[in-house]
Amino acid sequence: MPSVREDPIFILGAERSGTTLAMAMLGCHSQISVPEVTWFYPRYRRYLQTYGPLSDARNFHTLLEEMLFGLKRPFFGLSVNPHTVLREIMQFVDDHSFRGAFKAIMEWHRTRCGKVRWGEKTPHSLFYLTDIFEDFPNAKVILMYRDGRDVVCSQLRSCFGPTNAVAGALLWKRCARATIEAMHKYPAERLIAISYESMVTAAKDTLDQICHFLSEEYEPAMLAFYKGDLATQRARAIDHRSLGEPVHSRFIGVHKDEMARCDERTFCQIAGDELRELGYEVGVAGQRLDPDYVDRMVERDARTRAANLDAVGGHVVIESYADWVVDQRELRRQGGIWSGPAPPVPSMDDWPQEQIEGFRAPRAFKRRFAIPRRYAASEWVL
Repeated sequence: MPSVREDPIFILGAERSGTTLAMAMLGCHSQISVPEVTWFYPRYRRYLQTYGPLSDARNFHTLLEEMLFGLKRPFFGLSVNPHTVLREIMQFVDDHSFRGAFKAIMEWHRTRCGKVRWGEKTPHSLFYLTDIFEDFPNAKVILMYRDGRDVVCSQLRSCFGPTNAVAGALLWKRCARATIEAMHKYPAERLIAISYESMVTAAKDTLDQICHFLSEEYEPAMLAFYKGDLATQRARAIDHRSLGEPVHSRFIGVHKDEMARCDERTFCQIAGDELRELGYEVGVAGQRLDPDYVDRMVERDARTRAANLDAVGGHVVIESYADWVVDQRELRRQGGIWSGPAPPVPSMDDWPQEQIEGFRAPRAFKRRFAIPRRYAASEWVL
């Protein structure tokens, strides 16, 4: 086997922009392991103070345990003994830090898969690029982007994310702004920006480009991603059915048929500048939006997502674990593990931050509607 490589790969971008497709394709490369989404950076990196000094083995063990057992797909779908898996992963720890915990989990998965290099996909790690390059100076970042109008149409069909055009446009604008800034900030040897449209219309050429960026050889198996375990499992969920078939371009331009003209004008009013900067044609003029209307649509979206959490296809199990992790912060404070200024706690007033951290609904509305927690699933909702 070739030598283990020390330049990990991060796949980032707005949700529904092709990050899962890129994850599935790269994971089929013989040298690269790319497990399921982790949400490690958005969900843990900014809250490290709540674990106490990580030089204390007990505090570090708590962080590592929460990261591992909080995965959306338990243990990345690997067959493991939950009672011994932490001891296995501890063998890969080279320092007691967030980076050390992150790397140990990924190295453990890489070794299990027999690969020499690991990659990771969490869309909203897009907002943690500075931290990623601080933790992993040799990291290679693949930044996916897509026409935001198509993104919103995909979100409206999905079981998670924004539920109206205003909320979708606001979140996409925030992601697009971060994408554009990253494209200008980081050199070509560190970051490559790939459009969803090129990925599905010129898959072979685009994968060649990505592989060249990663200093890897292109492999035809990458285009057979739909036969792999990750894609097969994902395709069982309604939100990712298309992963169970060869790459296609049917979802390019879906907004032309699915988005009402008033919603398209709303989107272009909110995020038209970002569409243009990313090279997309804006064919309609934006319409002035009353701030009260925007606020009302944002709140309605939050209410709807909370109410749908425990519906068929909802994300109540994943959400329950995420909420549990938040609860542990306060319990550690009460136990004297940490003190001082509290880290930012997402609220109804800054709802996008909760989505950035992987939550599917604001805690304020989950409490208001008394959404029950559930920790066992009977269906796939990845």
